[in-house]
Order: sequence, then C-alpha cells, then structure tokens
Amino acid sequence: MSHDLFMVLVGVMFGLANVIPGVSGGTIAVVFGVYERLIGVIADFRHQWKKELRFLITFGLGAGIGILLFGKIMNWVLTSYPSLAQSFFIGVILGSIPMIAKKALYQGKKLRVGVSNVLPGLITLGAMIVMAVMGTGDQSATEMTGSYFSQCMRLVVWGVVAMSCMIIPGISGSFVMVLMGAYGAVIGAVAKLTSAPLSAMPLVIPFGIGCLIGLFGCAKLIKWLLAHCEMATYSAILGFVIGSVFSIFPGWGEFFTVGAIVAFLVGVACIALCNHYSAE
Repeated sequence: MSHDLFMVLVGVMFGLANVIPGVSGGTIAVVFGVYERLIGVIADFRHQWKKELRFLITFGLGAGIGILLFGKIMNWVLTSYPSLAQSFFIGVILGSIPMIAKKALYQGKKLRVGVSNVLPGLITLGAMIVMAVMGTGDQSATEMTGSYFSQCMRLVVWGVVAMSCMIIPGISGSFVMVLMGAYGAVIGAVAKLTSAPLSAMPLVIPFGIGCLIGLFGCAKLIKWLLAHCEMATYSAILGFVIGSVFSIFPGWGEFFTVGAIVAFLVGVACIALCNHYSAE
C-alpha cells in the first residue's frame, strides 16, 4: 500500500468518525499513527504547511470523502444496523489500546508505572464514564431562541468545544454536542446549506469561527503537552479511548450476537492490519 493511499484511507476514517456521535476522530488519528503529525501541523500551521503540503492534501482529501460521500452511508448503517456498527467501532477502539498503553506506560522498553502516568488516565476514564451516563436533553429542537447576539455567542462556544473535542482522542465532538443540547440546532443549520443557504449562514458562520478557534487553540495545547509530559498525556488519552467504549456500547444482549461479535473481530483485525502500515 502506497503512503499516499494510506493517508487518504486514514483521512476517510477520520472524516467518518467526526460525523458519528460517540466515535472520536482523534482516536482514529492515534490508532493509525498520524496523531502527533496532524497536531504538529495544525499547531504550527504557518511554518509547517509547505513542508507537510502532501500530507495535508492526501489526509484532507480522505477526510472530505469520509464526510461528504460516506456520511449518508454510515448514517444508514447506524440507523439500520446500529449494534453491528457500534460493535465494529468498539473493536477498532479496543484494538488500539496496546499501542497507546505502550506510549503511556513504557519509557523505551522499560515499564514505568507511577502516579504521574496512571492518575491522568483514571481521571479521564472517570470523566468519560460520567459523560456516558449523563442525560442528552432534547435533540429534536433545530431552532434557536433568544437574540441573534446570544445565538452567536452560543454557536461560537459550541464550535470551540466541539472542535476541541474532535481532535482529543476518545472524545466525540458530535457526542459532546448532543450532551450540550446543541446537536439538533447545529445539524438543522447545516442541513439548510443546500436548500436555504442565506438563512443558514448567520448560524453556520459563528459556529465555524468557534471551530477554528478550538482547532488551533487546542492543537497548540496538545503539542505542548506531548513535548513536556508525553507519558502523562498518553495516559490521559488512554483513559479517553477506553472510556469512549461506554458511549457507544450497544448493550450486552445486542453485543453477544453472532453478527455483533463478527463485527467486533473485524474491527480488531482492521486495526491490527492498518497498524502494520501506520505512519511513524
């Protein structure tokens, strides 16, 4: 498999993950070995974009395909076969744990277990469990209330939070929007882009501004953490990744079926295969 084709495929998976509540695009980037590279480019975009132009084009092309072309297909799969889709993603997530745990618990070939690289993982795991059991609010409402200024402020904040979460492994930006009660309103505005773009833009623009703030601001923070406390950062990421399973688990009755188990094993196998070709 060529390196460029691999990057396109990773981008496709990244794009798909970011439109599915409960699945983390950051996790996909981690398990395919491109997370640090992606964060590095975003955090220092002004100096890195020329050097990483080929990576940005191939990865970005794949992400666009994942969002625009396969988004509807995945929505149909999640609607028609939710337990199979969830079991597949659980396999993908759990299959990535050994690779992340190695970065969180090993310094070179030596195992190092201490408060500094265990506690962050326990904290983020606990946070993910709390998020999984929280109420989601009314997601059917697609219209926003209040003055336009207050709407804009909410949309900017939602954009910052959603995009920051999208690049943090283990956290689904779409799922966090569901928890905040923002999913219906934002999806409603996005849906109007094709039918009534002029009415959608006043809502989509402030949300997009918030996304840009979250993207570049959070990327710089993550890059700093990886540079100064790598093991603790990967420990926190590990907690996020393990905890994300609680958000998409279909239930024991639906998980222990032949189809769901096969889907789970396929997910694990896909990660094992793709890790073989993962970028350094």
